[in-house]
Amino acid sequence: MASVRGWMSAAAVAAVTTVSMPSVAGTVSFTSAANTFDGQLRHANAVFNHSGTSLKVTLSNIGGDVTKPVGILTALFFDYTGPGSITKVTNGATVAPGSSVVHFTSNPSNVSGEWAFRSDLAPSTDRPQFGISSAGFGLFGPGDRFGTTNLQGPASPNGLQFGITSINDNINTGNTPVTGANALIKHAVVFEFTVSTLFDLTKILNVGFQYGTALNEGYNPGEPDNPPPPPVVPVPPAFGLGVLGLLGVGLARRRLSKR
Repeated sequence: MASVRGWMSAAAVAAVTTVSMPSVAGTVSFTSAANTFDGQLRHANAVFNHSGTSLKVTLSNIGGDVTKPVGILTALFFDYTGPGSITKVTNGATVAPGSSVVHFTSNPSNVSGEWAFRSDLAPSTDRPQFGISSAGFGLFGPGDRFGTTNLQGPASPNGLQFGITSINDNINTGNTPVTGANALIKHAVVFEFTVSTLFDLTKILNVGFQYGTALNEGYNPGEPDNPPPPPVVPVPPAFGLGVLGLLGVGLARRRLSKR
């Protein structure tokens, strides 16, 4: 009898726990196919890392030597179809470890005043609903920035300032906009967000990488590199109660059979 009770107790705990279990944390990355546009070899990667209520997105330019503005990675777009919202963390845009700011008088680690985020882009923009950008594109304004400390240019997402040049870039070759007129981040930037406990990493899709300062200067779709494990499927409360009911019936029958 003790073993039956123990089994029933364990099953009850499992049923109740499964009902309230949040989504699985983890990491998923997306990479664009390498392609050449106006003489620029373009290749980019975005890594989404989720833990608890934290989401970090690392955006990297892994293309070839950049000699023109259309080789500068300036935005990431994506859709999210899962539960809960995605909210930017104030001052949550930082230069990734191992990366650096070039063509600037200093090497700031926080670039929040130069990057913006929106979660409400309209379908008419021909881009996914969520966007992270250092350029305006007629979509991002001063109030969309991660922070208010302006480092270069107007106090708004604008132009090439603090866009991402390639890790393979020779920063001394190319035309003026990419060899000194604009501060650039070589390699990668990390963006921090707050999400709900029900955030589902598997619901990130339609990832795309934008280059240059106009939407027609190149948009490359990203493909998942390592799809995350499937989320835990919650057991409906009614199902959990049904399991407990069946266990109760079975226990009652066992008692009667022993009389």
